[in-house]
Amino acid sequence: MSSLPAGESVWLHLDIIGQVLGFCRQLFPVVEYAYTTIPTYPSGQIGFVLCSKEAGRSLRHPARYRLVLSVPRARSRLPR
Repeated sequence: MSSLPAGESVWLHLDIIGQVLGFCRQLFPVVEYAYTTIPTYPSGQIGFVLCSKEAGRSLRHPARYRLVLSVPRARSRLPR
């Protein structure tokens, strides 16, 4: 799998995103667009173009799941 780190913002560069997705579809059988919100970016988000050489691969679901670490519970009584 390959990822283009800067997929631009859907609010600012929709035309560029369309061109990049079209180009990537010529090279990869599976292409998806994803984004995350980042308040410090000009439009509040940044996009990612996800590509896979594996036909039929779903990029909408994680291949690995994040580990959830257990956090020790706080003591019920605090020292005085």
